[in-house]
Amino acid sequence: YNVFKDDAYMQQVRHIEYQNAQTGETIILDDSNLSKYGPATEVLYEMIQSIINGNADAYNDLFSSNYYKENDPEEPFRMQPLYDIRITRLKESDMAGYTMYEFDVEYKICGNDGTFRTDIGHHESRKQHFVLSDSTGPDVLIDQINQYVNKR
Repeated sequence: YNVFKDDAYMQQVRHIEYQNAQTGETIILDDSNLSKYGPATEVLYEMIQSIINGNADAYNDLFSSNYYKENDPEEPFRMQPLYDIRITRLKESDMAGYTMYEFDVEYKICGNDGTFRTDIGHHESRKQHFVLSDSTGPDVLIDQINQYVNKR
């Protein structure tokens, strides 16, 4: 399966929107402006690209040893037709000896086949809260993915 040959997917809004919750700034991320928004944004951008391209190895390389204390690496998955993608920067905190970044990430999967996520259906989205840091070395990596729970 090649997402780039899927007509239904190619008709969707496929750019990655970046939003800064503090400033209200919203831009479209691409390779030309990505470095302006910091290393954590670059990691999340690469994560989205690895999901779209079905590259589980590249995806797994973006997570820290802290993450792998409680989670297993992602199994191989097919290319994922992600669209309506938004990365929202929530805050950056100076901790004792490292920097922590918090973001929300949301996207839809066109015709979700369940090889990557089984918790959302076709054309559905479920926002996730990401915590990244450089606490395990010089690189910023993903430490946690938290699910938002709707209380009724």
